[in-house]
Amino acid sequence: GMISPGVFIPLAERHGLIDALTRNLLELAFKHKRQWQQYGLRFNLAFNLSPLSLADIDIVDWLCAMADQYEVPFSEVTFEITENALLGELASAIRTLARLRLKGFHIAIDDYGTGFANAQQLSRVPATELKVDRSLVHRAAARPQQKTIFASTVELAKKLNLMTVAEGVETEEDFQIIAELGVDLVQGFYFSKPLYSDDLLDWIKNGLTQLRREHAKK
Repeated sequence: GMISPGVFIPLAERHGLIDALTRNLLELAFKHKRQWQQYGLRFNLAFNLSPLSLADIDIVDWLCAMADQYEVPFSEVTFEITENALLGELASAIRTLARLRLKGFHIAIDDYGTGFANAQQLSRVPATELKVDRSLVHRAAARPQQKTIFASTVELAKKLNLMTVAEGVETEEDFQIIAELGVDLVQGFYFSKPLYSDDLLDWIKNGLTQLRREHAKK
């Protein structure tokens, strides 16, 4: 059956398999990206990097070589790191992230709001995006204090010149709050649950068109 990443990622990290898993999945993602490009779809690809991978001195060269092999522009790839990754070997992580950014890749701080990183730590990371965790997004319309924290997080990101992404958007009410706060990008089941790569093409043709029609009526 289906196994959540929350289960197998920690196991892979604990048993020294995370680099092999990362390389295998990233190559698969780049294959799909090249296929989508052949259909004229040039959207951005986002991929999570483990904090352990940031300590691999060869990771940047390998990522560049893999992107070149599959003809994926560096500027169309975003590597996501969790907020808690900033609490470990920060200097080593920043060196790797800085090299990736200089190559032209984008960097996103993922699940922001679940850890303990502060604004000073954020300012040291060469990030381009801040992804606000579902815990701050979901039902914010009905929870004034949560909405205030959410709004201040978006404001902080904008002051740091970071693109904002709201995670875990599941309802019309959540979407309306996000639009009100001026969040740049939205991610969540409100639009679609996770899809296989072939199903994504069909969703873009049909599901996305239907969503646009529904919002045009509103």
